[in-house]
Amino acid sequence: FINPVNITLPSSSTNNYTVMIVDNDRVAPIASQSITLNHIASFSNGTSGTNSAEIVAHDPISQRLFIANSIAGKIDIVNFKNPAAASLITSIPLTATYGNINSIAVKNGIVAAAIENIIPEQPGKVVFFDTTGVFINQVTVGAMPDMITFSKDYTKVITANEGEPNGTYSEDPEGSITVVDISGGIANLTSANATQIMLTQFNG
Repeated sequence: FINPVNITLPSSSTNNYTVMIVDNDRVAPIASQSITLNHIASFSNGTSGTNSAEIVAHDPISQRLFIANSIAGKIDIVNFKNPAAASLITSIPLTATYGNINSIAVKNGIVAAAIENIIPEQPGKVVFFDTTGVFINQVTVGAMPDMITFSKDYTKVITANEGEPNGTYSEDPEGSITVVDISGGIANLTSANATQIMLTQFNG
């Protein structure tokens, strides 16, 4: 402290002491409508009941939306350059070739889809596409990957694998986390790049 007001400090020879500061808190500001949301438009990717928009990812480079259409079993790619007039570019059917989509993420021009196995209790996969919908690569992950994200430094893709049992509980896979190292490039990925993190240690 230098020239403090309303404080009497100990002698200069004292180098260890306690000061209590009584703070007269300011009154909390009253909330104002400084942020408002205005509806611009809506986009439908098909008839309700046969289509869905469970997860939507936006790519600022291509100005495209990537919709996990889980009911129809496909990815819908939407032109979002004009949000007031979004339009469907194309759809990528998934079920027959890859499995059922649960989640989607996009970063640096790469689309990553979390795909559960046709037999949901078996290991799922992450399938990578470019922003035009062209397949690049895929890797196996845990059972029923239900959420996917890129790390902020774009070196990894992480899935949360739900491991949901079947209806009779005759098959009940463990939930897990899969970390996919993409630092060597998406096209070069193999199963060796996917690390399964089991959660058994937290049982009980």
